[in-house]
Amino acid sequence: MLALYDKSRTLERLGLGARAVFWRALGVNWHWRRRWPVIHSHTRFRGANRIHLEPRATIYPFAYLKSAGGVILVGERSSIGEFSYLNAVERISVGTNVLIGPGVHITDANHGIAAGAKIKDQKRTVKPVSIEDDCWIGAGSKVLAGVTIGRGAVVGAGSVVTADVRAGAVVGGTPAKIIRMRS
Repeated sequence: MLALYDKSRTLERLGLGARAVFWRALGVNWHWRRRWPVIHSHTRFRGANRIHLEPRATIYPFAYLKSAGGVILVGERSSIGEFSYLNAVERISVGTNVLIGPGVHITDANHGIAAGAKIKDQKRTVKPVSIEDDCWIGAGSKVLAGVTIGRGAVVGAGSVVTADVRAGAVVGGTPAKIIRMRS
């Protein structure tokens, strides 16, 4: 029984390695000589040559990383949950040891809303998003353009982050407000 389990685990690792090699061939960047990132099945990349994954970064099934001309950087040992969507027009930076829950939407672009012109005809505003080390972004959260989430911060599930989050803060709600500080 144990031997069967060991073989299935080995086959699973071979499958993950094969997917990593496949995405590397399509342009996703990472360091070949160090540990590889883990890319699960049904993960989608658009603009793969502008997506950089550090060693041991994990991208779970059905996540979608889209580079619309911008750069996406995912730090070492960070994970992006199922059905998450990262859209970079300029830059999205995810630090090391960051947990991004399932269904999270992170974008660095927004439409203009000035009066006197049709919204569809207005220019987009683009500001980079930065998520520093050791953060946790809860399931279903939205992180909008120009936001910096400080080191060790926690964003509660379903929150909409429209402004910077201080290091060590626990935030939640729509829009996200400080609930307490981590001690």
